[in-house]
Amino acid sequence: MRPSGRVQGHLASIAAVALALSGACAIVAGEPARDALVAYGKRLASECTSCHRSVGAGNGIPPITGMPEQTFTAAMGAYRHGQRHNPVMASVAQSLDEHQTSALAAYFATLPRPPRAPGPAASQTGGETGPGEAAGRR
Repeated sequence: MRPSGRVQGHLASIAAVALALSGACAIVAGEPARDALVAYGKRLASECTSCHRSVGAGNGIPPITGMPEQTFTAAMGAYRHGQRHNPVMASVAQSLDEHQTSALAAYFATLPRPPRAPGPAASQTGGETGPGEAAGRR
């Protein structure tokens, strides 16, 4: 026996509400997970920030604060797989798993992008001192 049209309408409404609520729960559940990922990245970041300063490109080492997550993870992957060459960065990238790399990327993306360094620092990196630009040259 099939449910009446009225019952089918109620079942469809209940299903739509359940689907909407499940999506809302996923969004809300994602926020604490995202916060935890950023917090983990912050804990891991001290090794990075000992060389990568947040005040512009000093000594030819580009800043990574404010770097988009995809740019950061792509750069680390390129170092890990030998597509970019820098012995220190290759070693660091190879020591991190994907979760750690994602956490660092999430953390650095939350920080403000540093101002462009004027004068000599800009010429050391070919005039490209933004985090994504100078990092791509290393």
